[in-house]
Amino acid sequence: MQYKVNSLSVTPNWTIKKCLELINRTGESTLLVVSINKKLIGTLSDGDIRRAILKNFNLNDKIKKYYQKKPYKVNRELNKNEIFEILTKKQISIIPLVNKENKIIKIYSKKNFLDYKTYPNSVIIMAGGRGLRMRPFTNLFPKAMLPFSNSTIIEEIIKKFRKESFCNFFITTGFKSNILTKYFSSKKKKDIKFSKEKIPLGTIGGVKKIEKQISDVFFLTNCDTLIDLDYKNLIDFHNQSKNFVTIVSALYKKKINYGVCRTDNNDKLKTIEEKPDLSFLINTGFYVMNKKILKKIPKNKYFDTTDLIKNCVKSKIKIGIYPIDITKWTDVGNWEDYKKAEDIL
Repeated sequence: MQYKVNSLSVTPNWTIKKCLELINRTGESTLLVVSINKKLIGTLSDGDIRRAILKNFNLNDKIKKYYQKKPYKVNRELNKNEIFEILTKKQISIIPLVNKENKIIKIYSKKNFLDYKTYPNSVIIMAGGRGLRMRPFTNLFPKAMLPFSNSTIIEEIIKKFRKESFCNFFITTGFKSNILTKYFSSKKKKDIKFSKEKIPLGTIGGVKKIEKQISDVFFLTNCDTLIDLDYKNLIDFHNQSKNFVTIVSALYKKKINYGVCRTDNNDKLKTIEEKPDLSFLINTGFYVMNKKILKKIPKNKYFDTTDLIKNCVKSKIKIGIYPIDITKWTDVGNWEDYKKAEDIL
């Protein structure tokens, strides 16, 4: 993929939110920071942005204090072998080619080399629930088969992963599992394996049954959650951050239409903030996990992902947050959200 120079260029006065939107839109994990006269002065990676969000959680902060001031760059044309070697050795995603004035004239991207590759990471889709909030549809069919975009929601999830070159699927089933397995059997997809729960095992308990079959680092997603992001960037972020669990969280802002009283520890009024915007990180039900974490899941017992996360927090096991714009998250777990998603399509 050959990028236009301006498509990945930002200035120090850009906000965190604006840069995050650009990363989500392009799918590239690094932006190039340029001066007013278009000279290269730094880089801002996906990890830089997300660490800034988690540290201060102010999306309107300027990036000037967060970007890396010593960018890697080259001043001559590179062949494919040289590009690949640099990208691998330096563990970077793009290489800017600059002229004598230090202005960017070309961008080499890791995507040029990875588009053809299939990644080994397992994708586990939890589809064993009864889908009570989606009745009467789920009286007849499993929730994963909800019609969505001329297909079904679970097929859209799988299609997105395949597009990103992840093709190692496990679907945990329970309620009306025969309908779901027969539906996929008719399509003869060899990259999908099924694991049936004889009793309900919660939102992660069923993963214990396939522990020996899955990759060391794997995706876990609900069957009613569609996330629009670069999954390879997410895996890289998880590994580089040395997380045991990474939670994909949607940035949600809520305006309070009243004056909010801010107090100190002694309940003494400090200030009144008129109609503030509050920001939250919403759990989307989409995770990257290390297989070692499955040791904390009991066998053949009901166990939710939230139970696992609480145990990890209690044991001080590292859990990371991967923030995304809320527009990148489609949730069809209830009729209200399903209708909203339908209206967008």
